[in-house]
Amino acid sequence: MPKIAISGTNWLEVKCKEIDAERDRRQAISLEYTFPDGITGHIQRRDQKDERNIQGLATASMALVMAGNTTDKVYFLDEENIKHWMTGSEGVQFGMFIQENYATLHNAGREHKDAVKAISEDATKTVQDIINYDYSQGWD
Repeated sequence: MPKIAISGTNWLEVKCKEIDAERDRRQAISLEYTFPDGITGHIQRRDQKDERNIQGLATASMALVMAGNTTDKVYFLDEENIKHWMTGSEGVQFGMFIQENYATLHNAGREHKDAVKAISEDATKTVQDIINYDYSQGWD
């Protein structure tokens, strides 16, 4: 196993924290989405309030679908401050779009951290290889 620490700094841990921070930064970026009304807007994911609004819409949408209700609608207010009305099934699709984005980012972060860990376990690699690992690609 190569040395992963220089001057008391565990570079494997540092790099994994950098990767987590990049994943979190990407998760907070607004997502472009074409709503059922045909208007393309942005879904804000800045903070817990935004997440609560998204989860509330998805939960209400699932409740409509489970009740067999195809006429009542829920709405989402996008970043452009436009209200988009959706049926239950459209709201579930909206929620799944966001969930798929989160899953993609989480999986990419995990792959980057696994790659850095593999570098740290490779006797032919050095701490500089960990430091130089580029995690800017592969998030899509």
